[in-house]
Formats: sequence, structure tokens, C-alpha cells
Amino acid sequence: MQDKKERITFYILTPALHIFNTALHTFITALHIFNTALHIFITALYTFITALNTFIPALHTFISALHIFNTALHTFISALHIFITASTHSNPPL
Repeated sequence: MQDKKERITFYILTPALHIFNTALHTFITALHIFNTALHIFITALYTFITALNTFIPALHTFISALHIFNTALHTFISALHIFITASTHSNPPL
């Protein structure tokens, strides 16, 4: 009877456990690959957000500088307009 149990264990149970172990290993490997892909995606997203975090303040500074330049240009053109108007409407002309 012991010999029959040993044969059942050796010929049926051992291959079945090996198949189960292989399937489990494959599943864990797939989980690891998925986890790695998720990690790469999250790292890329973090890098993109960090780049935006740097770019947006720089853009804001550039637009502010543009606004200051535009205001200065507007002031200069207004002064020029006042000068031209004064010189053409004064009697005698400047």
C-alpha cells in the first residue's frame, strides 16, 4: 500500500504541484511587469508635472516682463503724441 501512495505522490501530485508552482510564478512575474510599467508611468507623470511646475512660473515672469515693456512703450508713445500735438497746435509752433 505504501508503494501505491508513493507512486501517486510521485506521478500525480508532484507534477500537479510543479504546474501550480509554475502558474503562480508566471502570475507573480506578470504582476511584477505590470508594477514596473505603472512605476515608469507614474515617474513620467511626475517628471512632466515637475517640468510644468518650472515652466509655468517662467512663462508668468516672461508675460509680466512683456507687460512692463508694453506699458513703457505705451507711455513713450503717449508722451510723443502729447509732444507732437503740442507742437502742431501751439501758436507759434514749437
